Amino acid sequence: MLPVNLAAFQIRDDMAMHARRLIHAGGLHPTRHMTVRDLYKGVLANLPRYETLPELPLLTDETYRLANRVRLLLDPPSDVRMIGWCPACATELRADEQELAGGYIPCPECGGEYRIKDIHQLDMLRLRLSGVKGTPAQLSRLLEPWGISIKADTIKKWGQRGIIQPIGHDGNAPVYLIWDVWQAHTRLAGYERARRSRRHTRP
Repeated sequence: MLPVNLAAFQIRDDMAMHARRLIHAGGLHPTRHMTVRDLYKGVLANLPRYETLPELPLLTDETYRLANRVRLLLDPPSDVRMIGWCPACATELRADEQELAGGYIPCPECGGEYRIKDIHQLDMLRLRLSGVKGTPAQLSRLLEPWGISIKADTIKKWGQRGIIQPIGHDGNAPVYLIWDVWQAHTRLAGYERARRSRRHTRP
């Protein structure tokens, strides 16, 4: 499975968890085959149940945060990139080109400062658990918006040299696990070269 957008991929999963949390808090009883959309419809149809819940402020805050993430996904700022989530408070982290080149990002919510490479590592672990895979061109396009620059030709060369192994083919193109590509990228110091390149090429 190859997500079109990493942020959308994560929001989809988070919306599913959020909907189930709302259903549980409201004491509703969904059927097994209900979609996330159906779950939210059930919540909206039973809003009076939630008005007296002691956890209502927390649920409201979670809903607001999720809605804001969707807004940023649909209309992202032009000068920043979504790079992952804060390890301490799970706030979405967005970096501009200067921060990407510098290699560190502060969390606007909890104030922690993190190495961007470590944030990317956590992102890749999430995708590894989901079995994300794709052709060199697909993986290159998928990673670029997150500030991870790996050319499709580079991935192809790694495959030709046996550094990474294909798990299948899409037509004539080999298909690789995103985790294997990430491991090769960091192991061969491509990550640091790409970061230094951003530092030298930014205006």
